[in-house]
Amino acid sequence: MPTVTEYQYIIDSNSLKQRYDRINQIITSLENQLILAATTSDVDNYSLNDGQIQIRTQYRSPDSIIKAITGLEVIANRLEAQLTGTRVMRLADAESVQSNGIVRRF
Repeated sequence: MPTVTEYQYIIDSNSLKQRYDRINQIITSLENQLILAATTSDVDNYSLNDGQIQIRTQYRSPDSIIKAITGLEVIANRLEAQLTGTRVMRLADAESVQSNGIVRRF
């Protein structure tokens, strides 16, 4: 089983869906590593094995893991928007949602 970089693993995807799924697999592995790093300060690497490809990456600090997760989440959100065709989300205060001029109090 060949060992590849995160970059190679992502760009070798055959579709947007596969690329999106691979990014989310890496994010999950990084989040697990972040939890481990928070509980044991001497761990600085993680690996992902999907049965065909193996990724091994080293991170020196929790901050670098968070930075990697944040960057991948931005890409994953863009891919999700392309896959679903939605880009706009309206956030509203749950206490007063206004619809057709009517204010509803919950």
